[in-house]
Amino acid sequence: MDEKDYEHILKSCVKKDTPHIKLEDDPSKYVYTVTTIARSAKYGGTRTPILCSTFEYANEVVLENIGDIWETSYQLAVIESVMIDALYGSSEGHQYWYVWEDGPDKEDSYSGGYVPIERPEEFKNVYGILIG
Repeated sequence: MDEKDYEHILKSCVKKDTPHIKLEDDPSKYVYTVTTIARSAKYGGTRTPILCSTFEYANEVVLENIGDIWETSYQLAVIESVMIDALYGSSEGHQYWYVWEDGPDKEDSYSGGYVPIERPEEFKNVYGILIG
């Protein structure tokens, strides 16, 4: 993905009116990864800073920007439920997407936060984002 494609994705994000809700029926089969996506490798590319045992904690990491996962360049974040012991994590899990939204204080770049969005069209058939 080049920077032009990334900008298109950011502009086409559809914000959700409600928070993400865990969809897995048996969470004991899954772990939850948080992967952040920058506009290019120059700005950090894609990285998975944390693996969580629950959706609730992964969601908290994203919404509260715990550990500064944004780092001023990771505009997109996705939580993936990855099936334990499944090659490439399986395509049976779910993805929960977020986009960084700047806050009201333009002088403080950290006044914003991640907000839930619908899965971007460009990622409709992409699974295993954490492995590239």
